[in-house]
Amino acid sequence: MSIPFTGAELAKAHAGNALIKDIDIAKYSPAASDALFQKAVDGLTKAGFVVYPVATKAEALEKLKSIAPAGASVSNGYSSSAVDVGFIDFLKSTDKYKNYHALLLAEQDQAKQAKLRQEGYAADYFFSSPNAIGSDGVFVIADLTGTKTAGTGPSGNLVLLAGSNKIVEGGKDAALKRLYDYVVPLESLRSHLVFGVEKSAANNVVVVSGANPWGPKRIHIVLVKESLGF
Repeated sequence: MSIPFTGAELAKAHAGNALIKDIDIAKYSPAASDALFQKAVDGLTKAGFVVYPVATKAEALEKLKSIAPAGASVSNGYSSSAVDVGFIDFLKSTDKYKNYHALLLAEQDQAKQAKLRQEGYAADYFFSSPNAIGSDGVFVIADLTGTKTAGTGPSGNLVLLAGSNKIVEGGKDAALKRLYDYVVPLESLRSHLVFGVEKSAANNVVVVSGANPWGPKRIHIVLVKESLGF
């Protein structure tokens, strides 16, 4: 089943579904204004993250390709945004990296799968996407099973891709409100359509408001002016 990549497209395709009856598409789906986009870039930079502001999905793909050097180990959590820009297809097609996610999918032995999953979370570069970004420099990542949040800490570098639709004015409270009011209902719908489950939930929530001031800059954020994912 082909699932639309953006929140607006998903909501339009399944209008009337009870799982998304209360979401505010007009508030959370459009791309951010230029002023809010720049405010977020400034806030994230001040928080100590490495920020790559780009205008288009094509530029985002090229930037993502350039961050991890050849020979690095990589893995990724599920990201509609990364699928949309073509980065997941790139990871599948290249032999530039040691790709733990690809190794995991190819492995049939459950014990070996568990080991590869664990090693993948500590890869040199873990690619994912945040659910919300506060304009003051905070970001939120959440998931049901830990496949996105687990890579935020142990990986050598965390590389996040986000469309400007994920930017909200304010800080942690505004970012969490976007997560619970908008992202969780849409992810529930996506999970229901793809996996047949009743709904999803934000079982694991990571809020990051600043980089380690004594360590190397390990969190990279590719921020796209266009709307990506939800």
